[in-house]
Amino acid sequence: MEKKDSMKFIKAFENYTNESILLIVDVQKSFRNFFTEMYLHDLMEYCNNFTSVYQIFDNHVDGKNVDKDYLYDEEPDLPVNGDLYIFPNQVKLVEKRYTYDVDVTFFRRLLDKDLYNQIKQKEDKGLLEM
Repeated sequence: MEKKDSMKFIKAFENYTNESILLIVDVQKSFRNFFTEMYLHDLMEYCNNFTSVYQIFDNHVDGKNVDKDYLYDEEPDLPVNGDLYIFPNQVKLVEKRYTYDVDVTFFRRLLDKDLYNQIKQKEDKGLLEM
């Protein structure tokens, strides 16, 4: 496989910017089954064409949240399990935040009191679908 073939989707980003910025999303060791060694190698080389590389990563390990209060954390913990690659010209890591199997109490700090109570009542009566 030629380098240009393995990078065809990443190169599409060039059509949308005049800046020298590259966004890398979900290229983590835990997702290694979804990309090849050649892809990783080519991506590492491709990073050298940009002055700023931002890595956006999933904040979970094995389908579980690392930080239960992640939604409200201004400075979340970075993965300590060695799941992330370090890319050339990388300037920042950005945590992609989401969660599994939560109830309305998890979002209480984001909801006003009335809305929280309405949703909580529906949840208690089994009227919410996930």
